Amino acid sequence: MGLFFSHHVRKLQTQLGMSVSKNKKRHFNEAELSLFEFQARVLNKGTKLLSEESETVNVYKSLIRRTEAQATPHMTKLKRRVEVLVNRVMQEKHIVAPQTMEEVICELQRLMILPPYWKLLEKSKSSSNSALTEIVAKIEKIMCPTIKFDSLTENKVKELLKEGETYVGGLGISNSERLMILQAMGLKQGHWYKCPNGHVYCITECGGARQSSKCPDCGAAIGGVNYRLNSDNAVATEMDGSRHAAWSDHHNLANYGNI
Repeated sequence: MGLFFSHHVRKLQTQLGMSVSKNKKRHFNEAELSLFEFQARVLNKGTKLLSEESETVNVYKSLIRRTEAQATPHMTKLKRRVEVLVNRVMQEKHIVAPQTMEEVICELQRLMILPPYWKLLEKSKSSSNSALTEIVAKIEKIMCPTIKFDSLTENKVKELLKEGETYVGGLGISNSERLMILQAMGLKQGHWYKCPNGHVYCITECGGARQSSKCPDCGAAIGGVNYRLNSDNAVATEMDGSRHAAWSDHHNLANYGNI
């Protein structure tokens, strides 16, 4: 938790370790303990959200050589909103009202949806598909701060995001960016795959599917086990020209120069 909110973490640790005297530690009532637990949860979720998005930005920048100004406007906006929420929670002293907890939890859910929503929004700008435009408009309306973002609302947005991704699946990058990514990764053909919704991901080392994970764009299951790719995943031929996985007996060993 120290990466983004180290001062708040230290403050919380100090409060929990406070002593009334040298040999007698302070005892906290149930309301105070509930507050501390809630503050720790918010710090943890806020840090996880920012850490994941920061890692995505750093990888993206390193692969296609985008400048910081070009690659991080959403990260800056997200960080500012998370900080406002965390500061609000950490200002509570002895008790946290149930209404405050509910509002904060709802807002955290909204913030966690923002990165995939922003990604879809960016991809939709280069599309003239009317169905996609309508989906984005629906999500934008639901994401309005005045609307309570409860679990039902969250599920509705996730369904719309998944529906929207079916219209923008695939690489979503230019050919020059694709070639730069291939050059930066330096892998042989057959290491690139795509989830059921067409989002491309990479398996390094031997290129074999040895564990399952979740697609960072849509949350679908990716990878596989025992070198068996999930049945609804596929080799991303559009990424490096390969028609077979790197670990497949039928893999084409052609060099990238032939792509």
